[in-house]
Amino acid sequence: MSAVFDGFSASQEVKHQGKEHDEQVSTQPTLSTQVFEDELKNFDERQRLISFDKNHDGHINFSEVWEYTKDYEFRHLHDKDGLTFDFKHIFDANGDGVLQPNELKAVQDPLIKDTPLGCIDFSQAKKDINGNISLDEFLKAAASKSSQNQSLQISLLYAQDLMRIFDKNKDRLLDYSVPPPPAQPAG
Repeated sequence: MSAVFDGFSASQEVKHQGKEHDEQVSTQPTLSTQVFEDELKNFDERQRLISFDKNHDGHINFSEVWEYTKDYEFRHLHDKDGLTFDFKHIFDANGDGVLQPNELKAVQDPLIKDTPLGCIDFSQAKKDINGNISLDEFLKAAASKSSQNQSLQISLLYAQDLMRIFDKNKDRLLDYSVPPPPAQPAG
């Protein structure tokens, strides 16, 4: 079941937002289109969308959206198990237990730059004599102040994009309703 925002379901917006979003990129600071489209699909879950409404008033304002996106980014940069998995299975291509300079180039991939992994400031990591970064240094870099600041910027862009996509009536509120469950046959 999907929540309906300002009269449009989240799944309708995922299907139709691509062209509109591409047009907005040139005039407004937004996240890369592919990353945003991938993440937007996650917001089609009813409970996740409704969970933004912290005061349970039936409306979601920008502050509530930004609070959610900040928490999302923060949790990812502090999830040691998740970061360890990313280190071992995404970045450490040759499996030697360190990130070599050529493996760090994967972090600059456009599909990663607007994600929590793209927020990691590797200048905060101590490198060995060969320029490699260990898992411990990777985790320290993820928890650094500069990574946290970058995370805040990404979360702000996510919140702005979500409001732009879903606030169809431009009242700066996402008014939502949830369709009632289908009626059960009697007897």
